Amino acid sequence: ARFASLQITADRGKVAPGTYVVVLATASTASRRGDEIWGAAVTETGRNAGDGPTDALLAALAEGKLADAPLPTIDRLPALAERAMNLLHLRHVDEQARRDREFAALQEARIATVTAQHERKLATIRKRIETARSRGRGHSSVAGFLGQERRAVEKFTALLEEIRNAAVPEIRLEPLAACVVQVVSHMEAE
Repeated sequence: ARFASLQITADRGKVAPGTYVVVLATASTASRRGDEIWGAAVTETGRNAGDGPTDALLAALAEGKLADAPLPTIDRLPALAERAMNLLHLRHVDEQARRDREFAALQEARIATVTAQHERKLATIRKRIETARSRGRGHSSVAGFLGQERRAVEKFTALLEEIRNAAVPEIRLEPLAACVVQVVSHMEAE
């Protein structure tokens, strides 16, 4: 596997200076606004480095402040990249579970709303049928209201089926890059 080797300058308060193995991946449909780039980082010893190195890398990328650096000698570099990727997979599982819960809650709320609307509509139609019958209106008048009731039930049944069969939004994780990132503080860079 090939690894990019980069040096970035960051505030000491946001990320500790050091060498990190960072993996980046595209999380497709991760938000309603579109795809996102997710990252995870581990230290040279394989410990979770938190969000700091990844955030610093993405900030440097956005600002065009990435600098190539010689690839340092790191034992077990592929294993460290795999460890960082495993952290991304854990985030993916957690995020997908959260998304699934949100989807189920929204689906149930939508079913409750549609059901309440349907019941009000049926009550209105049935009241019209009752009024038409009490006023002695002809069969054709009542038949028209019965047709409305039948169509309302058909539309409601189809809508419920559509809501219940809606696909749960799935987050797909596509690896982008594996980098060795050497973070130096602003003071060290000067």
